[in-house]
Amino acid sequence: MEWILFAGVMVAGAGYLRGRRRHTTQRRLDEADLSLLRQTLDEDVIALGEDLHQFDVDLVGEELDAGSRLEFSRASSSRWSLSARRR
Repeated sequence: MEWILFAGVMVAGAGYLRGRRRHTTQRRLDEADLSLLRQTLDEDVIALGEDLHQFDVDLVGEELDAGSRLEFSRASSSRWSLSARRR
């Protein structure tokens, strides 16, 4: 009788540990994927900021509406903050 209880506890413990290991492995894979995605997004935002900076040169003297100015300002400031963070 005691060995059945012992075997049941061992099986339950092994199942728990297997699930925990699977969860940890999946979390590590997800973190690696997110890290790669973050790096790619940072590079894309920097490239966009550089493009907008060039676009700014083309817009000198042009009037923009409030929404366009806000978007341009946001993208331009993102470029500078991400460039500084990468250094």
